[in-house]
Amino acid sequence: MNVKVSFFALERKAVGKDELVVELDEGTTVSGLLDILTGRYPRLEKYARCATISLNSTCTSRNTVLQDGDEVAIIPPVAGGSLTLADNLMG
Repeated sequence: MNVKVSFFALERKAVGKDELVVELDEGTTVSGLLDILTGRYPRLEKYARCATISLNSTCTSRNTVLQDGDEVAIIPPVAGGSLTLADNLMG
């Protein structure tokens, strides 16, 4: 089966592409896909550990079994704003 994987920010830089189509065995989980990708792209490993995984535009567990034609996005942690938590608490 084939799944499309999209990469953003540092994950994209680690892989060198915006997206890939990856051929997988039936029954492969999201975690198994990440293992395959980090095996091929070792620089991806440190980013994949803390990434959010989206499956067909919905956040998903790493234990989810993938299906042919699925679209997976590996999304980096997101932080925003210019103030730290301490700044917010102290006014």
